[in-house]
Amino acid sequence: PAKYPEEIVEFFLKIFTKQDDNVLDPMCGTGSTIISCLENKRNGYGIELNDSFSKIANDRCFEFYNPNQPLLFKETKEKKNYFIKNIDARKIKSSDFPKINYIITSPPYWDMLNEKGFENQQKRRNMNLKLNYSESKDDFGNIENYDQFLEELSQFYVNLSNLLSRNGILTVI
Repeated sequence: PAKYPEEIVEFFLKIFTKQDDNVLDPMCGTGSTIISCLENKRNGYGIELNDSFSKIANDRCFEFYNPNQPLLFKETKEKKNYFIKNIDARKIKSSDFPKINYIITSPPYWDMLNEKGFENQQKRRNMNLKLNYSESKDDFGNIENYDQFLEELSQFYVNLSNLLSRNGILTVI
């Protein structure tokens, strides 16, 4: 429902990371961050609460590395580490990952997808697409009270700092 292009991630990756750095997107959706990491020789790690989005992200990453795909040129894709966990990002622990150099994410835009009158929702309904991030009560995008949403999201980002290496950086789109 709120995909953002790999080009945005690539822009930030080139500024804040270097080759072989470990990058995490704790709300990775369909995997735009992870794909951009792989294309730019970074290790990409993702967390996604919604199992259907997690599957799409994993499928996209597998497709990127598909060993049966013929190459037009002789160069091969350098394998980088990646994995996507299908869990609530609030439950991740520092032991789940190597030290992370960079965190980049695009969080849910509060509960705007649940608002029936929004133009975006009507367009999505007409195209038979999902109308919310997930059905889970744990999803940040399903918190009805805006102050609570901001408080929980802020605390989440504070907790994420435990995953960062010394001088690590967090970018929120």
